[in-house]
Parts: sequence; C-alpha cells; structure tokens
Amino acid sequence: EPTDAPFARHAYAGKQREFFDTISRGADFVSVALDKQWQAPGADEALLRAKLKLYWQQDAAVTWGPLNGAGRRFSDYDRVTLRASAKWNKLTGELQWRVGDKGLATDSWTFGVQWDLFDLPLYLRLHHGPMNTLANYTQRQDSIGFGLRLARF
Repeated sequence: EPTDAPFARHAYAGKQREFFDTISRGADFVSVALDKQWQAPGADEALLRAKLKLYWQQDAAVTWGPLNGAGRRFSDYDRVTLRASAKWNKLTGELQWRVGDKGLATDSWTFGVQWDLFDLPLYLRLHHGPMNTLANYTQRQDSIGFGLRLARF
C-alpha cells in the first residue's frame, strides 16, 4: 500500500479537496493523432482531430473513496480523444470528447469558447465528467471556468 494511502482516505472522507492537488501522477505513452480540415458553416477554419494513446506505464493508483484498490488506470478514462474546433473571425469554439477503456462509464467532455477581444484571448470552459484534474482523475468534476487562455487543450 502506498505510504500516502491513509492520508488520502482521511482527506477524501473530510472533503479536503486541496489534498489531491499535492498528489503526483505520471504515465508514459505514445499518442497517434489524425487531423482533418472540415467545412463548418460560415467558419474561417475548422479542424477535426482523433487521438489514440498507447500507454506502457501508468502511476495512477487510487487509494481513497469508492474506487480504493479497484486497479483504476488513466487508460480507463483516457484512451481516445475526439475534438472538433472552428473559428469564426474573433470567436473560436471547441468540443472535446474523451473515452477510456471502460467506455461510456468513464467518458468526459469539454466545451470551450474563446473570444479575442483586442488581442486578449478571453476563454469560457465547461467540463463534464472525470479527468478534470490529474490527481483525482476518477472523480466526476463538472466545472465552469472563465479567464485568459494561454494554451489550447
């Protein structure tokens, strides 16, 4: 049993979400992606992307909550990613769907909209499902975020 397991169980029971931000996770994988331009109605540019991850090592043990010791791995939640994006002048929209080895039971989606206002990339992001945070990747976390976008997902 990992040495942090008792702390993780205690933090989970006490709803101490900030504890999970201290957990280090890692995986080694190779990803293969296919990009395809598409014609979105009225869009200046549009792209479809399909990506497959092939893992050879995953440090992802869950030592808390209902999935404690269930042998969950990143690949159960993140094997194939499908993404569509389109840009209309100063507005960019994206929809991403992530599926793992457990299929729809562990899938997640993210919707994002970027508005370039005077060269400031304002961004609204909606996430539904697991894989919102890497440390507690198995837990469903529905979230809304707003801010400046410094990199694409």
